[in-house]
Amino acid sequence: MRTKRPIEITADAFSVHTIELCYHPTMKELHRTIDRLFALSRKIAHKGMFLLPSKHASSKTYSCLLFADQGVRLYLSILNSNDVPRAYVKMFVNPRKLLDSSSSYLGIMPLDEQSFVRFSENFTDLMRTIGLPEFLADWQLNRCDLCVNLQFGKNKVARELMAVLRKNAPRGKFKQKHYMDSSLSPQKLKEKRKHYLCYATDSVRLVVYDKMYQLTENKLILAQEKLPNGVLRVELQCQKKFLNSQAKKLDCDTNAYALLRCMQQNSAHYILKYVKKCFCSGMQYTPDALFQALEAAKIRDQLKQPMLALCNSLRYVSLDQAIKTVQKQYQLSEQNIRRILKKFQKLGICPIPLRTRYFRSSLPSLPDLLDALEQSESIWLE
Repeated sequence: MRTKRPIEITADAFSVHTIELCYHPTMKELHRTIDRLFALSRKIAHKGMFLLPSKHASSKTYSCLLFADQGVRLYLSILNSNDVPRAYVKMFVNPRKLLDSSSSYLGIMPLDEQSFVRFSENFTDLMRTIGLPEFLADWQLNRCDLCVNLQFGKNKVARELMAVLRKNAPRGKFKQKHYMDSSLSPQKLKEKRKHYLCYATDSVRLVVYDKMYQLTENKLILAQEKLPNGVLRVELQCQKKFLNSQAKKLDCDTNAYALLRCMQQNSAHYILKYVKKCFCSGMQYTPDALFQALEAAKIRDQLKQPMLALCNSLRYVSLDQAIKTVQKQYQLSEQNIRRILKKFQKLGICPIPLRTRYFRSSLPSLPDLLDALEQSESIWLE
C-alpha cells in the first residue's frame, strides 16, 4: 500500500522574505556613516566595506557586508548628476535573519504582531550601531518580496508541479523573464532555468522556483539542518510603483513600518491573486487520466474535440504554442479560445497534463494548492 504524503506550507505561512529600504541623508551624514563603518570593519578579522567599481568617476558606492549574518546588506552612494552630488543609502533586509541570525535560509518572517515588533526593535538596535535613522518609520520601502514555501513529502512532486508550470503562458501585461547569469555555461544555464520561472509587469514579479535546488547549489543548507525532500517557493516581488498604489488603496501610511506591516498582513491575498492571474487552475492529470476526465464530462462536441486536441498538443509544447496549433487546425477565433479555456476552468480541470511517467494519476494545480493551504495546514495525497 502506498504511503500517504502531505503537501504543506511551512510554519511561517504567507509573509515577507526580503525588503529593500532607502534613505536620503545629507552629505555630512553619509560621510560620517561611511567613516564609522570603516572603523567597525577594521576592528574585526574580515573586511566588510568595499568600494564598488563605477562607470562614472564622480560617483561612488560602498558596499557594507558587516551585518550579512544578520540578513542586512548596505549600499552607501554619492551620486553625481549634472555636477550636483547627492547622498543615498539603500539597504536589503531579510527580516527572518534579523530576528534570528541562526535561522534557516528557508525561513520567512513570522506573521504575528509580536515577531514584527521584535523585528522592528532589532532593526533599531542595529541602526544605532551603524549610525543611521533608528526607526523603520524613518525609512521608505522601495521593494517588498512576499513569499510562501510549499513543502512536499517527495521531491518528485515539486519537480512535476514545476514542469507543468513551465508550460504555462503569461497573460495580460505579464511577460516571462528568463533566468540570466553570464558567468554560467549554456548547459548550466539551461539546467538552472528548469528550476526557475518568472512572470513580470512594470510593478510586480511573480517568481516560482525549486528552493531545495537553490539551497543545494548555493551551499546555503546549514549544518545539522533537517529539511523536507521537496520545496517550491512562490515569491511576489512588489516594486515601489505597486507599493505606492496599495498604500493609497488601503489608506496606509507610506513609511516603511506601516507599509511593511500592511503588506505582510495581506501577503496571502496578493500572492493568491497573482498566482491565479498567471497560472491555470484545476486538477492536473496524466495524459490518459486527462482524456478520460474530458470524455466523461458534459461537453458539446463543438468544444470537446478542440479541447482534446489542446491537451494532446500540451504534452509536447507550451500553452501558447498549443493554442496556436489548435487555433489553426480548427480555425478558431480568439473568442473561441477564451471559451475553451473558460470551459476547462468551469470543469475544474487543468488542460496541461502531467508527464506520462509521473507516479500519480493526478495532482492539484498551484492555484488550487495555495487556495486550499490558506485554509488548512496540509493536503494529503493518496
